[in-house]
Amino acid sequence: MAGKIPLADIVSGNRDYCRVALFDLDGTLVDSAPDICSSINQVMAHYCLPFVEEEYVRSWVGLGTKTLLKRVFNRYVSIHHRIVSQDDFLNAYNLFLSFYRETNGKYASLYPGARSILATLTDQNFRVGVVTNRPVEFTGSIISRFRLDDLIEVVVCADQFGSYKPESGMLVYALSELGGEPKSSMMVGDSFSDVMAAKNAGMKSVYVRYGYRSNVAMCEVYADRSIDSLLELV
Repeated sequence: MAGKIPLADIVSGNRDYCRVALFDLDGTLVDSAPDICSSINQVMAHYCLPFVEEEYVRSWVGLGTKTLLKRVFNRYVSIHHRIVSQDDFLNAYNLFLSFYRETNGKYASLYPGARSILATLTDQNFRVGVVTNRPVEFTGSIISRFRLDDLIEVVVCADQFGSYKPESGMLVYALSELGGEPKSSMMVGDSFSDVMAAKNAGMKSVYVRYGYRSNVAMCEVYADRSIDSLLELV
Protein backbone atom coordinates (compact mmCIF):
# COMPACT_ATOMS: atom_id res chain seq x y z
CA MET A 1 0.00 0.00 0.00
CA ALA A 2 1.68 3.20 -1.13
CA GLY A 3 -0.81 5.76 0.19
CA LYS A 4 -0.29 8.65 2.58
CA ILE A 5 -0.87 6.98 5.94
CA PRO A 6 -0.47 9.49 8.81
CA LEU A 7 2.53 8.88 11.01
CA ALA A 8 0.25 8.48 14.02
CA ASP A 9 -1.40 5.54 12.28
CA ILE A 10 1.91 4.03 11.20
CA VAL A 11 2.93 3.62 14.84
CA SER A 12 -0.38 3.30 16.68
CA GLY A 13 0.55 0.66 19.19
CA ASN A 14 0.34 0.18 22.92
CA ARG A 15 1.20 3.57 24.44
CA ASP A 16 2.74 1.85 27.45
CA TYR A 17 5.67 1.33 25.08
CA CYS A 18 7.76 4.08 23.54
CA ARG A 19 7.55 4.79 19.83
CA VAL A 20 10.56 3.62 17.82
CA ALA A 21 11.81 4.65 14.37
CA LEU A 22 14.46 2.41 12.84
CA PHE A 23 16.35 3.51 9.75
CA ASP A 24 18.43 1.81 7.12
CA LEU A 25 21.68 3.71 6.49
CA ASP A 26 22.87 3.48 2.86
CA GLY A 27 20.29 4.78 0.41
CA THR A 28 18.10 6.05 3.26
CA LEU A 29 20.06 8.42 5.49
CA VAL A 30 23.38 8.49 3.62
CA ASP A 31 24.15 8.45 -0.09
CA SER A 32 27.33 6.38 -0.04
CA ALA A 33 27.28 5.37 -3.72
CA PRO A 34 30.04 7.85 -4.69
CA ASP A 35 32.40 6.31 -2.10
CA ILE A 36 31.62 2.80 -3.28
CA CYS A 37 32.02 3.77 -6.93
CA SER A 38 35.41 5.33 -6.22
CA SER A 39 36.63 2.19 -4.44
CA ILE A 40 35.28 -0.09 -7.18
CA ASN A 41 37.14 1.96 -9.78
CA GLN A 42 40.37 1.73 -7.80
CA VAL A 43 39.98 -2.05 -8.05
CA MET A 44 39.29 -1.75 -11.77
CA ALA A 45 42.40 0.36 -12.23
CA HIS A 46 44.46 -2.23 -10.33
CA TYR A 47 43.38 -4.86 -12.87
CA CYS A 48 43.68 -2.50 -15.86
CA LEU A 49 39.93 -2.73 -16.48
CA PRO A 50 37.51 -0.02 -17.66
CA PHE A 51 36.07 2.34 -15.07
CA VAL A 52 32.46 1.82 -14.02
CA GLU A 53 29.95 4.67 -14.21
CA GLU A 54 28.28 5.73 -10.97
CA GLU A 55 24.77 5.07 -12.28
CA TYR A 56 25.67 1.41 -12.79
CA VAL A 57 26.94 1.24 -9.21
CA ARG A 58 23.72 2.85 -7.95
CA SER A 59 21.61 0.28 -9.78
CA TRP A 60 23.20 -2.66 -7.93
CA VAL A 61 24.69 -1.36 -4.67
CA GLY A 62 21.48 -2.11 -2.79
CA LEU A 63 22.28 -5.82 -3.07
CA GLY A 64 25.59 -5.40 -1.22
CA THR A 65 29.12 -4.56 -2.28
CA LYS A 66 30.19 -8.18 -2.80
CA THR A 67 27.30 -8.79 -5.21
CA LEU A 68 28.02 -5.47 -6.88
CA LEU A 69 31.67 -6.37 -7.45
CA LYS A 70 30.68 -9.75 -8.86
CA ARG A 71 28.33 -8.05 -11.32
CA VAL A 72 31.01 -5.59 -12.33
CA PHE A 73 33.45 -8.40 -12.99
CA ASN A 74 30.84 -10.39 -14.90
CA ARG A 75 30.34 -7.32 -17.06
CA TYR A 76 34.01 -6.54 -17.76
CA VAL A 77 36.31 -9.43 -16.92
CA SER A 78 37.21 -12.06 -19.48
CA ILE A 79 39.25 -15.24 -19.14
CA HIS A 80 42.31 -13.22 -20.12
CA HIS A 81 42.24 -11.31 -16.87
CA ARG A 82 43.42 -12.62 -13.55
CA ILE A 83 40.06 -13.03 -11.78
CA VAL A 84 39.11 -16.55 -12.75
CA SER A 85 38.57 -18.36 -9.43
CA GLN A 86 36.84 -17.83 -6.11
CA ASP A 87 40.18 -17.09 -4.46
CA ASP A 88 40.91 -14.51 -7.15
CA PHE A 89 37.57 -12.86 -6.46
CA LEU A 90 38.11 -12.83 -2.70
CA ASN A 91 41.49 -11.20 -3.25
CA ALA A 92 39.81 -8.57 -5.41
CA TYR A 93 37.09 -8.02 -2.80
CA ASN A 94 39.65 -7.63 -0.04
CA LEU A 95 41.37 -5.08 -2.25
CA PHE A 96 38.06 -3.23 -2.55
CA LEU A 97 37.68 -3.23 1.24
CA SER A 98 41.16 -1.80 1.68
CA PHE A 99 40.33 1.03 -0.71
CA TYR A 100 36.97 1.60 0.95
CA ARG A 101 38.58 1.96 4.36
CA GLU A 102 40.32 5.04 2.99
CA THR A 103 37.28 6.35 1.10
CA ASN A 104 34.43 5.70 3.53
CA GLY A 105 32.54 8.98 3.92
CA LYS A 106 34.89 10.98 1.70
CA TYR A 107 32.43 11.55 -1.15
CA ALA A 108 29.21 10.48 0.58
CA SER A 109 26.50 12.92 1.63
CA LEU A 110 23.44 13.01 3.84
CA TYR A 111 20.13 12.89 2.02
CA PRO A 112 18.08 16.09 2.30
CA GLY A 113 16.24 16.28 5.59
CA ALA A 114 18.09 13.35 7.19
CA ARG A 115 19.41 15.13 10.24
CA SER A 116 16.36 17.34 10.71
CA ILE A 117 13.93 14.40 10.58
CA LEU A 118 15.93 12.49 13.20
CA ALA A 119 15.92 15.58 15.41
CA THR A 120 12.17 16.08 14.89
CA LEU A 121 11.37 12.46 15.73
CA THR A 122 13.51 12.71 18.85
CA ASP A 123 11.65 15.86 19.85
CA GLN A 124 8.40 13.93 19.38
CA ASN A 125 9.63 11.31 21.87
CA PHE A 126 10.57 8.68 19.33
CA ARG A 127 13.60 6.57 20.07
CA VAL A 128 15.76 6.25 16.98
CA GLY A 129 17.99 3.43 15.78
CA VAL A 130 19.88 2.35 12.68
CA VAL A 131 19.71 -1.23 11.38
CA THR A 132 22.05 -1.87 8.49
CA ASN A 133 23.54 -4.68 6.45
CA ARG A 134 26.70 -2.53 6.25
CA PRO A 135 29.68 -4.04 8.17
CA VAL A 136 30.28 -2.61 11.63
CA GLU A 137 33.80 -1.61 10.57
CA PHE A 138 32.38 1.00 8.19
CA THR A 139 29.30 2.11 10.13
CA GLY A 140 30.27 4.02 13.26
CA SER A 141 32.77 6.21 11.43
CA ILE A 142 30.29 7.41 8.81
CA ILE A 143 27.61 8.09 11.43
CA SER A 144 30.16 10.15 13.35
CA ARG A 145 31.36 11.90 10.20
CA PHE A 146 27.86 13.28 9.64
CA ARG A 147 27.37 14.05 13.36
CA LEU A 148 24.37 11.81 13.84
CA ASP A 149 25.66 10.16 17.01
CA ASP A 150 23.60 12.35 19.29
CA LEU A 151 20.37 11.44 17.50
CA ILE A 152 20.84 7.67 17.06
CA GLU A 153 20.60 5.61 20.23
CA VAL A 154 21.20 2.12 18.85
CA VAL A 155 23.14 0.88 15.80
CA VAL A 156 22.84 -2.75 14.75
CA CYS A 157 25.08 -4.11 11.98
CA ALA A 158 24.56 -7.41 10.21
CA ASP A 159 28.06 -8.87 10.62
CA GLN A 160 28.06 -7.95 14.30
CA PHE A 161 24.64 -9.49 14.88
CA GLY A 162 25.02 -12.56 12.67
CA SER A 163 22.04 -12.16 10.33
CA TYR A 164 21.02 -9.92 7.45
CA LYS A 165 17.83 -8.14 6.48
CA PRO A 166 15.23 -9.31 5.41
CA GLU A 167 15.62 -11.53 8.48
CA SER A 168 13.94 -9.85 11.43
CA GLY A 169 16.53 -10.55 14.13
CA MET A 170 18.37 -7.22 13.96
CA LEU A 171 15.13 -5.24 14.11
CA VAL A 172 13.78 -7.26 17.03
CA TYR A 173 17.05 -6.74 18.89
CA ALA A 174 16.99 -2.97 18.21
CA LEU A 175 13.40 -2.75 19.48
CA SER A 176 14.35 -4.60 22.63
CA GLU A 177 17.28 -2.27 23.25
CA LEU A 178 15.07 0.78 22.76
CA GLY A 179 12.16 -0.50 24.82
CA GLY A 180 9.69 -0.58 21.95
CA GLU A 181 7.19 -3.05 20.59
CA PRO A 182 6.47 -3.78 16.92
CA LYS A 183 3.04 -2.14 16.76
CA SER A 184 4.42 1.19 17.94
CA SER A 185 7.44 1.11 15.64
CA MET A 186 8.42 1.63 12.02
CA MET A 187 11.33 0.67 9.78
CA VAL A 188 12.35 3.21 7.13
CA GLY A 189 14.44 2.01 4.20
CA ASP A 190 15.04 2.02 0.47
CA SER A 191 15.10 -1.71 -0.30
CA PHE A 192 12.78 -4.68 -0.42
CA SER A 193 14.96 -6.23 2.31
CA ASP A 194 14.03 -3.33 4.59
CA VAL A 195 10.34 -3.67 3.77
CA MET A 196 10.31 -7.42 4.37
CA ALA A 197 12.45 -7.21 7.51
CA ALA A 198 9.83 -4.85 8.94
CA LYS A 199 7.02 -7.22 7.95
CA ASN A 200 8.89 -10.17 9.45
CA ALA A 201 9.34 -8.24 12.69
CA GLY A 202 5.67 -7.20 12.82
CA MET A 203 6.54 -3.52 12.33
CA LYS A 204 5.21 -0.92 9.93
CA SER A 205 7.40 -0.32 6.88
CA VAL A 206 8.14 2.97 5.15
CA TYR A 207 9.77 2.79 1.72
CA VAL A 208 11.85 5.76 0.53
CA ARG A 209 11.71 6.14 -3.24
CA TYR A 210 14.83 8.29 -3.60
CA GLY A 211 17.29 5.52 -2.61
CA TYR A 212 19.05 2.89 -4.71
CA ARG A 213 15.81 1.66 -6.25
CA SER A 214 16.09 -2.10 -6.47
CA ASN A 215 12.83 -4.11 -6.60
CA VAL A 216 10.85 -0.87 -6.75
CA ALA A 217 7.55 -2.47 -7.75
CA MET A 218 7.68 -4.97 -4.88
CA CYS A 219 8.55 -2.23 -2.40
CA GLU A 220 5.59 -0.14 -3.53
CA VAL A 221 3.23 -3.10 -3.16
CA TYR A 222 4.34 -4.36 0.25
CA ALA A 223 5.34 -1.17 2.11
CA ASP A 224 2.78 0.40 4.44
CA ARG A 225 3.79 3.78 3.15
CA SER A 226 6.01 5.11 0.33
CA ILE A 227 7.61 8.56 0.48
CA ASP A 228 9.74 10.75 -1.77
CA SER A 229 11.39 12.66 1.09
CA LEU A 230 12.16 11.90 4.70
CA LEU A 231 10.36 15.11 5.60
CA GLU A 232 7.09 13.38 4.69
CA LEU A 233 7.40 11.32 7.86
CA VAL A 234 6.07 14.22 9.94
